[in-house]
Amino acid sequence: SDARLPPTAGWTPTEYSAPDDVLRVAAAPAEVEAFLPPPVAPEPDLILWTNATCPFAQRVRITLLEKGQHFAEMDVDIVGDREHDPAVLARTDEFRKLWRSCVPNAPHRRPSIPLLQHKPSGDAGAVVTLPESATIIDYLEDLQQGPPLLPPAASDRAKVRLFRQVFERELGTALHRILGATTGDELFAASEELRRGLTVVEALLGARGEYVVCGAFSQAEVHAAPDLQRLYTLAPVFRPELARCLCPKVANFPAAMAAVAPKLHEWAQAVLGRPSVKSTFDSAAVIALKRRAVARYKGERR
Repeated sequence: SDARLPPTAGWTPTEYSAPDDVLRVAAAPAEVEAFLPPPVAPEPDLILWTNATCPFAQRVRITLLEKGQHFAEMDVDIVGDREHDPAVLARTDEFRKLWRSCVPNAPHRRPSIPLLQHKPSGDAGAVVTLPESATIIDYLEDLQQGPPLLPPAASDRAKVRLFRQVFERELGTALHRILGATTGDELFAASEELRRGLTVVEALLGARGEYVVCGAFSQAEVHAAPDLQRLYTLAPVFRPELARCLCPKVANFPAAMAAVAPKLHEWAQAVLGRPSVKSTFDSAAVIALKRRAVARYKGERR
């Protein structure tokens, strides 16, 4: 036997018993990594069928971002504004088939976004497909992944749900009537409805600048964010006279909001400044969509 070989048991290798090239590789992992292929990112468990202008889809996107969920977005065109893009058309056709497969009364409805597909990890073949933003948001909350957007106490959860209902009834409908007004009388009536709605929602808010429940961003803000963005973005562009309808002493819409509903205005600024809210709102696309809708309406009236 060769006396220079180490024993087969009871021996721990040292740097002196290893070849120089092995030592060099072990001491310089960066050099080795340079020759390795880049790591492949895992496919997301969540796929959201959406677009850049839908407020309902935006609520789901905000929820996913707030929860830190990894998800893929499938951009579709359900309005018919991008018929020249073959890739979008192909995705939209796939979306319509998927939507019809999971909506019970699909034959009586037009396909709508958002639509969520969830492929749970470790459960091959099981895919959950859900329409309707409220259903999707509740499902994401029930998964208990990421920070919760509902408070733990039942009474506080009830406050969030009540706020969502009141906000939609008092301000959501008023916003649509303001943007849909075609005469001065209609706009004045809509502005009065908005003023009443602002007063009602103002009364539900706590201290100025705080979030609705427990001082934490919740589903109350998720629900309100898209309408707040459209109110502060579209009203000054398409209804510049609305500011003086609300408050004759001011010339711009934010100042009118601050004068009529100061707590709501500060709360709205906190919501609109949230990264998840800002990053999911394409103001240029939303304004362009509204301009096309106005142009179509004027063309039909001629």
